[in-house]
Amino acid sequence: GCPLRIRAGPRAEKRAGRGGRGPGAGPATLYVAGFTPQVVDEPQLRPLFEAYGGVTRLKLHPPQPGKKGVAFVSYESHAEAELALANLNGLTIATGDVLTVKLYTNKPESSTAR
Repeated sequence: GCPLRIRAGPRAEKRAGRGGRGPGAGPATLYVAGFTPQVVDEPQLRPLFEAYGGVTRLKLHPPQPGKKGVAFVSYESHAEAELALANLNGLTIATGDVLTVKLYTNKPESSTAR
């Protein structure tokens, strides 16, 4: 694949630098979606996320026809995950895809929650 070039939006700059100490100070995992799995792979995603801290695991889910890619990125600390989240959520990558990055919890989100 081709190297990813990123364009940070104003939201990322405002949220940058917010560290997280306290209840979630241990390891944390991010849910990442919105990329084209046939074009973007682990060697392209890893450096993007490693720029914000120690990535302990990056797992891409097998692509499904007609669906955007999904990955899970684990960090050594919650603070590093929060920094990546603040800077990468909503980011447009070189493929034109916009990343959705969320803090992953084992609790399934209810589709009826408002």
